[in-house]
Amino acid sequence: MRRRANRTCVTLMCLTGMLLAGGCRSDKKLVTPILTKPSVTAVAASVVEQTDQGTRLKIVVTMANPNAVELPLRTARYTIDIAGVGPVAAEDTLSRSLPPTGAQPVEMFLAVPSMVPLQHAEYSVHGAISYEPPGEIRKVMTDSYIPLPSVGFQAAGKLD
Repeated sequence: MRRRANRTCVTLMCLTGMLLAGGCRSDKKLVTPILTKPSVTAVAASVVEQTDQGTRLKIVVTMANPNAVELPLRTARYTIDIAGVGPVAAEDTLSRSLPPTGAQPVEMFLAVPSMVPLQHAEYSVHGAISYEPPGEIRKVMTDSYIPLPSVGFQAAGKLD
């Protein structure tokens, strides 16, 4: 009895796999190329504006795309820790893409409530930038609420 149940289960699994594979056949090219993860080639932070209420900072992350396809960037989540101020977390929605086999600087701006000048203050920053893979894989990920892949970054130095 147990063998028959196991055999039935295996048969159903095989049939389901065949139906799913057969349902994927169409004129559209559904094969997504194997992607190499983009890389971060540089990270820098600088003071853009200083007022009595706070400081506006710019973080620039330069990313390189080794793939032959464009990769749209979606979100950046990061935390900058500034000496004398403490950590400040931010999230940006990005509306740019990494060009095929090219590099792109990604600029992110944030306001830090600080009454003291932050020029030349020591900082450390870490975070991740998510990107959208091409083709049907992205649609399946989005429909299934699977997080998009991301590239991490970190750096430390003095604010310019």
